[in-house]
Amino acid sequence: MQNRKYQSDAANAVCEHWSRGIRRVVLVSPTGSGKTHMGKMLVEMHGGSTLWVVHRDELVVQAEERVPGVTVCTIQGLVSRQDWPEAQLVVFDEAHHMAAAEWSQIVDHYPEAQFLGLTATPERADGLSLGGLFQELVLAVQPSQLLRDGYLVPCRVFQPPQSIRSRQLALCPVEAYKRHADEGRAFVYVSSVKQAHSMAAKFCEAGIPAAAIEANTKREVRRRYVEMFKDGRLQVLTNAHCLTEGVDVPGANVCILARNVSHPSMYLQIVGRVLRAAKDKTMATLIDLVGASSQHGLPLEDRGYSLHGDAIKRSVSESLTVCLHCGYTYISRPHCPGCGKSTPKKVERKPQMLSLILRELWAGKETPAHAKREELDSLRWVAKMENKRIEYVIKRYRDLFGENPPADAFDEDDKQRALESWRAEGRRLGRKIGYAAVRFNQAFGHWPNENRRFTR
Repeated sequence: MQNRKYQSDAANAVCEHWSRGIRRVVLVSPTGSGKTHMGKMLVEMHGGSTLWVVHRDELVVQAEERVPGVTVCTIQGLVSRQDWPEAQLVVFDEAHHMAAAEWSQIVDHYPEAQFLGLTATPERADGLSLGGLFQELVLAVQPSQLLRDGYLVPCRVFQPPQSIRSRQLALCPVEAYKRHADEGRAFVYVSSVKQAHSMAAKFCEAGIPAAAIEANTKREVRRRYVEMFKDGRLQVLTNAHCLTEGVDVPGANVCILARNVSHPSMYLQIVGRVLRAAKDKTMATLIDLVGASSQHGLPLEDRGYSLHGDAIKRSVSESLTVCLHCGYTYISRPHCPGCGKSTPKKVERKPQMLSLILRELWAGKETPAHAKREELDSLRWVAKMENKRIEYVIKRYRDLFGENPPADAFDEDDKQRALESWRAEGRRLGRKIGYAAVRFNQAFGHWPNENRRFTR
């Protein structure tokens, strides 16, 4: 694989941090961008003895094949055996799996080494950032560039038009596959081992060759199923709690999401399995049966990443539209890209109004003064008839016109009743003596006048 420009730029940026004494750097790059290749580049640029750390046994052989000349270990093996090979560079593949306790042990054993994290999603399983583990973050490339350069394919998204309650699906995955998958090769993600096996059986009953993979599937069986999936003997792989990373089947073009996904990191890892470019592959499809894309955005959105606070942020401000006709999800435009139907125009709802005149003249702050006054009189009358507090009138007025009622809107009797009400409320809540005066000032724009009946 030849070095791509963004890969060389990212590797140089990491080396620049190391040269300035910043030892722990995480390299963030989307699925399909060649993170392992960039890791190999950095191993060669560093030149020192390297320990390559993975989180699953089956990734050891994969790393040894792709990055020759390094010592590959699982994090569990290192910690349990306490056998620490020589290393001047420590690389954490899929760095978001690193737990703080394991991390501290490795750092303690390599006080002079430099550290490199590789991940597409710099967020731990509990939703926290990696700021406690790494000092600097280098972003290699965004999905939009990978899409332009042909390393990823576009992704169409289908999801339900309304929110789905927890543990419910908008459609049976088998029916969803028939409707939207165009007989493609699909990963199906479910929430339990039992569901993985029962769903695979349902696909087979429907004449769609499928198999289930889960954490306890034997390694040789898993390898055989993946090979059958790659060559087309299987059209569907159902799975629970696996196949979210470390499995590369570029020809797979359909992801069926039939489980809840609370964090954007897991969402991006799952959908990333079907975004890689491949021969004769022009489009990927996400069939989102739980509405996760409404929460986390479209798969190929560019995002912001951080070592502190929110680790992964959407950079797109536009809301998503779900076509009521076909379920295609898209950033708003005049017509649905899926079926061509017109996008319904959003109807702006006006605030509730009492005055008939106001319904004709309402223009927010620019509403004519006489129309504002008539609505204010109507609000005061309703408050009196229904024994509502003065806050009702003020809030409704603010909602309509974006400002407080005029200073002369309330007479002294109105203000006195309001002040007495707030005093009683303050006593009931155990608030300080100035509570009523503060509420008075917020409502009327001045403090109670001690020279009159109003006192603090």
